[in-house]
Amino acid sequence: MKPYYFIKTLLILWPLFLFQGCLGSIDTNQKFDGGSGTENNPYRVSHVLQLQLIAEEMYLDKHFIQVSDIDASLSAEFQNGSGFKHIGDRDRPFTGSYNGNGYVIRDLHLHFQRSGDQLNGLFGYAKNARLVNITVDNSGQLTQKSPDKWSDFSESSLENLQAENVQLQNIDLPDTRGIGGLAGFNDGGIIRNCHFIGHVFAFMGQSAAGLVGVNTGLIENSSFEGTGFSAGGSGLVVINTGTIINSHASGRFSGMFTYGLVSVNYGEIISSSVNARVNGTNGSAGFAGSNLGGRIEFSFAKGEVRGTRRSAGLVLFNEGEIINSYSKAEVNVNFVTGSDDMEVNGLVLENRANGLISHSYAARPLMITGGPGKITGLAGRNDGTITTSYWDAEVSGQGQGVGEGNPDGATGLTTQQMTGPAAQTHMPEFDWQTVWRTTNGYPVLRWQGDE
Repeated sequence: MKPYYFIKTLLILWPLFLFQGCLGSIDTNQKFDGGSGTENNPYRVSHVLQLQLIAEEMYLDKHFIQVSDIDASLSAEFQNGSGFKHIGDRDRPFTGSYNGNGYVIRDLHLHFQRSGDQLNGLFGYAKNARLVNITVDNSGQLTQKSPDKWSDFSESSLENLQAENVQLQNIDLPDTRGIGGLAGFNDGGIIRNCHFIGHVFAFMGQSAAGLVGVNTGLIENSSFEGTGFSAGGSGLVVINTGTIINSHASGRFSGMFTYGLVSVNYGEIISSSVNARVNGTNGSAGFAGSNLGGRIEFSFAKGEVRGTRRSAGLVLFNEGEIINSYSKAEVNVNFVTGSDDMEVNGLVLENRANGLISHSYAARPLMITGGPGKITGLAGRNDGTITTSYWDAEVSGQGQGVGEGNPDGATGLTTQQMTGPAAQTHMPEFDWQTVWRTTNGYPVLRWQGDE
């Protein structure tokens, strides 16, 4: 430990050591700034040492409220320099509540594990808990060098990665591990008005997301902004079986299998968005990897999707519903010699037998650089149902909307027909009163406000 941090830590910890030795005569409440840990009188938190104390088993079912901004830089020295220990695990979950109260936690050094239970984040495992109004601002860490944490990666290193092929099609949730900036696993709880700014990563064979690893509860009005890197990951949530509403991801996300908002969705995603650069060497999509019986509605992806194999502007594999959504993400796959499965699609790679795409569109350039491959304006393959959906045949350079399967319901338009007031004329089935509105460019969802 550096001498400065050692002295600083000792001075702060000394009163707490005294409390530990005098538990018989001094109320443990004095470790916090007041409160009794009940829902009506939560413990008051103002320091990173108090924040770390919540991970102790005796506090995991208590309630907390943050009463000031917290400088968490001292957490770099926790656990012999490995960083902040997550609050709660599978055997001892956090079941209380934490209200960030609009204050900020700055420069929190999280401990991302190579092995073990792989529940990483500020909260490792939160069960039926309530996490609200929390902001973790690690923006200062985005420019720091971190050679052991995959922070500094290049495009060439991504192309040469050899890692476990992360398959997330068949998931056994009781055994699933989670890595996220805010929480590894949100098991049936509520996350509302929470934001994480910074860098989240996972080691080879692990999957990570910017905000939450696994969500079976509710995430609402929350976001991630920054960079992420893992073998298989996404901007906001890796696996969602719950509900995500009005939540967003932005920044740059890279790895082998990488997606803008979620890797796998079994639940509902409503009024949510991505504005990011998404780079997945073996698979990438602007919004989701697989939508398996889930519902994606009133949502969109913007930015850029890159890869070396199969990529799509919104979703790779759809076996659920995609309704009133769009992609304005540029999709560009770099050809790899010897590969025969180069595919680029404006909206979806495969719309499978139970999949529905309705009242949606794609409108950005689609490219395969350096070699041959398949490019389609809307969907690479359609074995399901597409209704009243469009792609810009001009800007994408593609006259074909569906590569294989049923092309019904997919309509190509020119840029002029899809932009400005003309969009309302040429896309008449869209609900222009309550869902969509025209702009000087392409249509947007009304909840987006000014754009």
